[in-house]
Amino acid sequence: FDELMLPGWWYNAVEYQYPPHLRQGSYEEEGRSINFMKAGITTADRVVTVSPGYAEEIQTYLGGWGMEGMLSNRQPVLNGITNGIDLEE
Repeated sequence: FDELMLPGWWYNAVEYQYPPHLRQGSYEEEGRSINFMKAGITTADRVVTVSPGYAEEIQTYLGGWGMEGMLSNRQPVLNGITNGIDLEE
């Protein structure tokens, strides 16, 4: 948090929203590590990706980068929207 120039008490605010059992990181054994992307995905009301195919891909071992289990659990709120341009507009 020092590197982000945030006061130390902010960590406790994040800890309240993102409890230790949901964390993953290199300092996990100290209990002071937070994966902010995982925290955001875990607490989001909706998760949107760049395509339906990518939404499926990130739920697999090859595309999930270690977060495939959590992303699969979030499948009800995980959507992919098709990239492209609407030529009619």
